[in-house]
Amino acid sequence: MRTEAVTAFVLQAKPFGENHRSVLLLTDKDHLIRAMAFKAALPVHPLYAVTKPLAQARFYLAKRTQDSIEILQAQSVAHEATVMQDPLTVSFLSLYVELILAITQAVGQESTNEVSFYPFLVVAFDAIRTGVDKNGEKSACYLLCRVFEAVGLGDDLHNWNLDIPRQKEELWRDSLNVTLQEFYALSLEEAELREMVLRLSVQLEELAGLRLRSLPILQMLWRPN
Repeated sequence: MRTEAVTAFVLQAKPFGENHRSVLLLTDKDHLIRAMAFKAALPVHPLYAVTKPLAQARFYLAKRTQDSIEILQAQSVAHEATVMQDPLTVSFLSLYVELILAITQAVGQESTNEVSFYPFLVVAFDAIRTGVDKNGEKSACYLLCRVFEAVGLGDDLHNWNLDIPRQKEELWRDSLNVTLQEFYALSLEEAELREMVLRLSVQLEELAGLRLRSLPILQMLWRPN
């Protein structure tokens, strides 16, 4: 069986009840190929390379050792996130992960702040898995708006004229069992966060010709000081 290096990003999530949920992202070069939520007490900002057969690179139960992640068990869960075949979706999620990593780095390895990325990431994968706003442009806009909401930049989603039925939104939010108010606040300077968001939006515009700056939040961000 062919064995290749896979990069694992592990992001600490805010505990819900007694459970510490973390997210393991497996990437092949620059493309996000798998995502998984698992219960573990992991540090905020480790970045590890693990070598495993890609044929088994689905969902890993893992634990952290001193300098690496030890893979305990691989399992396939059909209803979870799967390989993204659509180039726009894959590219968008790659940028999405880049933004998350940039935020993590800005917070700093030595920071004692907990950073809640679990609902932040589930937002993206749940939206794609359930087919919410699945068609190209709206899907990317929808997920980007969720990024803004999760980091505290966004207003009510329904004020952004994205034509997402309120009933579907409420069902979707209930399925996460988390409200926007429960998203953990990031300790970033406003200017740093705006710079990252702007860079992400510019890349997305170049990638897909999206008119993201028509969104109210981006109109505000692009306004000259």
